Amino acid sequence: MPGLFSEELHFWDHISELRKRLIHALLGVAVTSSVGLYYADLIMKWLTKPFRDSGIANGHLSVLSPVEAFNVYIMVGIWGGVIIALPWVFYQLWRFVAPGLYKKERRTVIYLVFASTFFFLGGVAFCWWLLPRGIAFLASFSIGNSEVFWSLDKYLSFVVFMALAFGICFQLPLVMAVLIRLGLVKPKTFRESRRFAYVAIAVLSAAVTPTTDMFTMSAMMIPLIILYEISIVFGAMWQRKAQKKDQETVLYG
Repeated sequence: MPGLFSEELHFWDHISELRKRLIHALLGVAVTSSVGLYYADLIMKWLTKPFRDSGIANGHLSVLSPVEAFNVYIMVGIWGGVIIALPWVFYQLWRFVAPGLYKKERRTVIYLVFASTFFFLGGVAFCWWLLPRGIAFLASFSIGNSEVFWSLDKYLSFVVFMALAFGICFQLPLVMAVLIRLGLVKPKTFRESRRFAYVAIAVLSAAVTPTTDMFTMSAMMIPLIILYEISIVFGAMWQRKAQKKDQETVLYG
């Protein structure tokens, strides 16, 4: 019974620590969301910049219901606060998992967090470059001399979805590198599956990009193909380095 009691106590210690980290993370989000609400107008100008840069003649973003402006204002402020708070949330997650990791594993997790953030922001930045062209293409389907009156709420939802989609798609190199590092997939497999991967990337690019023209689709497909090839090279280097360390550990203890 003492052993069982100690195991239960250890479990509840983890639950208590998790609750503490969640509370800290939520408090951080609450504070930054207040900041986001204060600067909601500035965030709104930034989010609507792709629409203004698209050069649409007679184009307007409209509020179509009495509560839409209020809902958009709250949504923009809260999401802005969540994004600002992400480093703090990741830090709380790190504080929870770090005690159970070895020193080497801690370094790996830190590298992965930084790499994931870098690729995500790269995807969002690339999306921001594509959006004005995509928006102009979609607006070109207006019939006759009709003006473009898009709902502000629908437009912002579209922009946020596209930014998230590009950010997630640009995680491809990291996913491949981790699979290679864990030994689940060999670099040779990725090289031999290159044709199928290119087709999958083409389908993904066609599904995610806001337009159907070849330029916009290629603008996403080509970087993903380049990232795919780079991931194979770096994944193979990472694997060889890990194998070398394992051999040294076996030889020298």
